[in-house]
Amino acid sequence: MTIRENVETILRGFPASRNDDKKLILEYWRTFDNVSFDSIDKFVGSFISKSTPTESITRARRLIQEEGKYLPTNETVLARRWKKSAMEDAIRNREVIWRIVLH
Repeated sequence: MTIRENVETILRGFPASRNDDKKLILEYWRTFDNVSFDSIDKFVGSFISKSTPTESITRARRLIQEEGKYLPTNETVLARRWKKSAMEDAIRNREVIWRIVLH
């Protein structure tokens, strides 16, 4: 199965993963990559050798949700909209400074 298919399986089976990328990533690693969480030594070893990159997992989630599938709960959507609105207000009020760094 592809990363996208695996992510879709998790989103379908574990609704909490639709709201929280950390839960999605941990479930992905546990289910599909067989990353061990038994001890720190086993985790580090299996994480380094087996784990799918987090960006690949979250990118697949974004693509799936952009299609309108397995969307986050209304509470999560409202919280994200509020944060977006607050950031837009901060930018308008010049509370956030944008810098361009030239190398």
